[in-house]
Amino acid sequence: MQSRFRIRLLCCIFEGWTSSFKKKPGEAKTMISRSTIDRVMESARIEEVVGDFVTLKKRGINYLGLCPFHNEKTPSFNVNPTRGMYKCFGCGEAGNSVGFLMAHEHLSYPDAIRALAQRYNIEVEEDLSQPTPEQQQVLSERDRLYQLHAFAQSYFVQYLQSDDGQAIGLSYFRERGITDQSIQLFGLSYAPDNLTAFSDFARNSGYTDAEIVAAGLASERERGGLADRFRGRVLFPFYNLSGKVVGFGGRTLKNDKKEAKYLNSPETLLYKKSETLYGLFQAKKAIQKAENTFLVEGYTDVISLNQAGVENVVASSGTSLTQEQARLIRRFSKNVTVLYDGDAAGIKASLRGIDILLEHDLNVRVVLMPDGEDPDSQSRKLGPEGFQDYLRDEVKDFIHFKADLLFHGTENDPVQRAEAIHDIADSISRVSDPILRATYSTHTASLLHLDEQTLISEVNRQRLNKLKKISPDDRAAAESMQQNFQTMEAAQAPVLNDAPQEADIIRLLLLYATNLMSDTERPVIAYITESLDEIGWDNPVFEKIFRIYHEGWTQYQAVPDIHQLINHTDKEISAAAVDIYGKHYEISENWKKHDIFIVKLEDNVALDVVSSVNRINIKKIHRLLQESQQKIKEATPEELDQLIADHLELEKFKIQLAQQLGTVITR
Repeated sequence: MQSRFRIRLLCCIFEGWTSSFKKKPGEAKTMISRSTIDRVMESARIEEVVGDFVTLKKRGINYLGLCPFHNEKTPSFNVNPTRGMYKCFGCGEAGNSVGFLMAHEHLSYPDAIRALAQRYNIEVEEDLSQPTPEQQQVLSERDRLYQLHAFAQSYFVQYLQSDDGQAIGLSYFRERGITDQSIQLFGLSYAPDNLTAFSDFARNSGYTDAEIVAAGLASERERGGLADRFRGRVLFPFYNLSGKVVGFGGRTLKNDKKEAKYLNSPETLLYKKSETLYGLFQAKKAIQKAENTFLVEGYTDVISLNQAGVENVVASSGTSLTQEQARLIRRFSKNVTVLYDGDAAGIKASLRGIDILLEHDLNVRVVLMPDGEDPDSQSRKLGPEGFQDYLRDEVKDFIHFKADLLFHGTENDPVQRAEAIHDIADSISRVSDPILRATYSTHTASLLHLDEQTLISEVNRQRLNKLKKISPDDRAAAESMQQNFQTMEAAQAPVLNDAPQEADIIRLLLLYATNLMSDTERPVIAYITESLDEIGWDNPVFEKIFRIYHEGWTQYQAVPDIHQLINHTDKEISAAAVDIYGKHYEISENWKKHDIFIVKLEDNVALDVVSSVNRINIKKIHRLLQESQQKIKEATPEELDQLIADHLELEKFKIQLAQQLGTVITR
């Protein structure tokens, strides 16, 4: 009976538990075999999966990093390899490897399993008992766009090998010194110089015009039909952090001044220009290893530096650096080195982007290319070894670099000199770390031969002005954000913020369900399920978990395994199980070694269970008493006597339970 239940439970854990053990109408079913899912769950290492997206530092047996789900400066994102789960103590996000990919990459459950299977070289077996692909037509819009971009990438890569592709696209890559290895690594390709070639091919392959337009791969013509967006251009695909193509950047090879030299995908459901760094997917591991990010401007800069052995490089793709891009860099390294072209006017125009990096507590350094050179041309000119030497020899701290740049030629102009000082003080004021801010002020004052206190006063004045400039709308938005954050915490961290008595019951089920009650020799789960079968739960997530245990025990005399709940496809159930189970502690071996005696929780399980059940019942009685009081207020003379008698019985029962607990509980 127990094995039968476990088989049924495993299916429900991964397909979503419902009271009828059926899928919701219209909901897509996974077609991955159970054995594949089991192999994936056994092979996936949470620290490796999360480490692909977050820089983790080992702290004891756990790992710590900056949470990818909310903006933070102090790491509160905890990864526990032993239990195979993660937990952010800032925003409450929690789960396992599959849950992380679903939340971070917006994947469906089957896609997350497939991604992990690919990462760990596990062959995905199809479950023949599931519906065939022909029977399963419903896919989310996001899934369809991912598929369409992968389809487009394959089409453009294949077209690069055509006669036209080799004569035009491949010839351009060769002229720029881009190797076959780099073409493959970065997925470079070429789009045919034809108005509808791709659209026609995609339509004939089953994609609709609406989907092609939504993906940004074509636009609608006034006369009807579609026009391909990328025509006669070499293409540089944009990848998300899990390696899926989400958009393209295209460079024209024509000399037509009316045509834009570079053309990117428009904003879509998958691609946000302000949130994308070109080359980050290829560079993220090298960035983590080097603990530094090289930031350049263009696609070919990234590729050339990679070929020169500088793999930890990304590009802002020709746009001004954004807050989202700075946060993205901060997730992988605290140090960033900006490579500037040898163009003073262009440098001054892009200094604001560096201020954004400072605001995100990044240590910023700068390397300036010689006049007339950019990172691409300089790396090809010097070769790999020479270019890496150049980067080491020419690197400067950003504040000092900015001071040299702005003060050049101001020796005899007090007004320009004062403006430069204000500008530099503005950059220093954006640094949130007070010690680093003070250090910058001291060094800069010495560099510029200024009175240190004068510069510090100006830095403080500008910092205070920034705090005062928050508009009423911004303030209202901040307050709303804070309220939403508190609401989110309550929803995602129910153990701390909602229904503590109910959380205690779930804790006992997770940890001690099969333990025997010392007085009756009955398992804990039997006592709890019989005692609390009909209570009204305040927390719906805890009620779901209780019902899983209740149905398993009452129907099959079986108990779900903790890891099945941690790996549950219902994210709320997984997060609650992780949160509660994660707070369970083990006795230190050092205490055992020194014969220090403590009472273990297991030794008092029976007392803990009875007390927790009584607390829940007291809470239930309070609810009934409130309802009873309201009924008494609204009662007719005929009903009043019976309602009062019932109310007194409830009061007596409440007192009895409180006495058993050894305390008086009024709420």
